[in-house]
Amino acid sequence: AISSPERSAIMRNSPEPLHGLLAQMADMDIVFVEGFKHELYPKLVLLKEPEDIKLLLTLHAVAAVAVWPSFCIPAANCVVPSDTPQPITDHVSAAASFSLEEDRKLFQLEDLTGIFQWIHAQLMKHRE
Repeated sequence: AISSPERSAIMRNSPEPLHGLLAQMADMDIVFVEGFKHELYPKLVLLKEPEDIKLLLTLHAVAAVAVWPSFCIPAANCVVPSDTPQPITDHVSAAASFSLEEDRKLFQLEDLTGIFQWIHAQLMKHRE
């Protein structure tokens, strides 16, 4: 354990389920979680590599997607260049069945203002 007049932290050598971790943070307005992909909490999914597109077909509660600038998904209405390597186009085709429903957002990774505004709007919606 580490403690100071301002804060404390306890480290354990055992896993803790996400709901247990969140219960300890009940006084927080918002908690960002990395990992725990298959939990049912709303997700902002980062697609960094073309292979990551397949995640969209296996995850639940995807609220938004942020894509790396080097590739796109069909929902972004982008054009895959003809010289794009075949494995990448295969992943794009595999994701064609994933649709961004009206309540899902799609962001370019560089759109930090848009991502922030979306997160802020989600926080305000849950405060109501």
